[in-house]
Amino acid sequence: MSDHRVIGIDLSLTSTGIGGGIAVPHPRDPLVVRVKEPVVLVSFLEDPVDFRAVDGAPVRVLFTILSPSVRVHLQILSRLSYALHDRALLKLLKKLCAPEALLARLGELESHEAAAS
Repeated sequence: MSDHRVIGIDLSLTSTGIGGGIAVPHPRDPLVVRVKEPVVLVSFLEDPVDFRAVDGAPVRVLFTILSPSVRVHLQILSRLSYALHDRALLKLLKKLCAPEALLARLGELESHEAAAS
């Protein structure tokens, strides 16, 4: 196995380390599975992984998207990208917050985004 493989993902093809210790790994094709509602999984890694992120920082937080369609996958990816620019959210992710705090901040961001539309 090459040193560029993590959990069966070839990082040379799918480097998605976005910086700040965060990655949104996905294969070339979105993970479209038989789910009625999309799911975003957040994983906090005990041992950081080199995802060849743009800032060179090892990844501690992974976001994985499971969706019922490519369109939904791209919509979620867009919303997640927006959310990951929020300093308060990034601070929560850095300190490995409780799930409730993370969900509360994401809810606040959704409310702000809806109000701006």
